[in-house]
Amino acid sequence: MADCFGTLVFTQSPGCVFDAQRLVEVANSYEWDNDLTRWQLREDDGDVYLSVGGDLIYPCGIPLKGVAYHIVCPMRGSLALERSQVAESDWQYVENVETEEASLEEFATRVSACLSEGWVEFSAVGNEKRRFIYFESVRVYAIGRAVLCQKFGGPVVTQEGRDETFEPPITIGKD
Repeated sequence: MADCFGTLVFTQSPGCVFDAQRLVEVANSYEWDNDLTRWQLREDDGDVYLSVGGDLIYPCGIPLKGVAYHIVCPMRGSLALERSQVAESDWQYVENVETEEASLEEFATRVSACLSEGWVEFSAVGNEKRRFIYFESVRVYAIGRAVLCQKFGGPVVTQEGRDETFEPPITIGKD
């Protein structure tokens, strides 16, 4: 039974310009919680943004790569598949996903390719029954820079937080 609930939030800088459809596809190629939650495009007063809505179980503001998707399908039995092998009809049978943290460089490269100006940030907060709270975020800039922040607090905290930055190589003569 899950005992850590929270949410995911998408934020963008003022004047941020991004390819929303491409960005949601990139975001959805990662895992963000224990329930295969997917980002959706929303529009409010002409502003386009990404949203997941609702409370989530163990949300993660640091993107995770699915290593193995464990499926229990009535027709095919129990399987462990890579993401690319999971058919559209299989998603309803996914019972568990083994994940690993995505590299900051990979995520920054893929997300920044969707941005023309500014930055976007994916962040999560969680609270486990007054035992601990956490905040995680990854902010990616159009220039390819990424900043990761992870903080924990509470009486049973066993993890250290961290702050990391990825700086892309400088390309001289880039148009």
